[in-house]
Amino acid sequence: MGEVICGRALFEKLLERPQSLFDRLWDMAVSEAGTATPEQRAGLKLKLLETAAIIQHPEVRAQYRKMFLDRFDATFYSRRPAPAKRPAPVVDMRAFAARRAIPDDAMVLLTKLSHVEEDLKEATRLLTEKWTEAAAKYQQDLLRMKMDIQRQIIDFGNGI
Repeated sequence: MGEVICGRALFEKLLERPQSLFDRLWDMAVSEAGTATPEQRAGLKLKLLETAAIIQHPEVRAQYRKMFLDRFDATFYSRRPAPAKRPAPVVDMRAFAARRAIPDDAMVLLTKLSHVEEDLKEATRLLTEKWTEAAAKYQQDLLRMKMDIQRQIIDFGNGI
């Protein structure tokens, strides 16, 4: 066993190696969750998102969430160069529908997406007023639903 350091010696050792709160939280989550298996990495990602979710200030919470996800992606995904980002086109759904008949299934998905986005805005507003675990879980569930619907829309578009 190694030597146990405490008191002033521990404090001086910590001062020799300063670490940001972000880095400390990252290191703690990695050591708790592990990274050897896909399940451990999924657990790590969940732990990081839970850590960010408990931050009271909405902008600080958003920054930590983004930084955790950015570092997670940079750490565990390939380093292929990202394609050049083009601004997303603004689509006027009424004009689009007028030019091209949109199947009922696609309209249902677009309507669902619109409702989920509205609910998500409301959940985010509630979280900024007073954070609760239930509101944070509701927000996460809505984000998952939104991603699911977006995937369905993409799959539907690929099938046309």
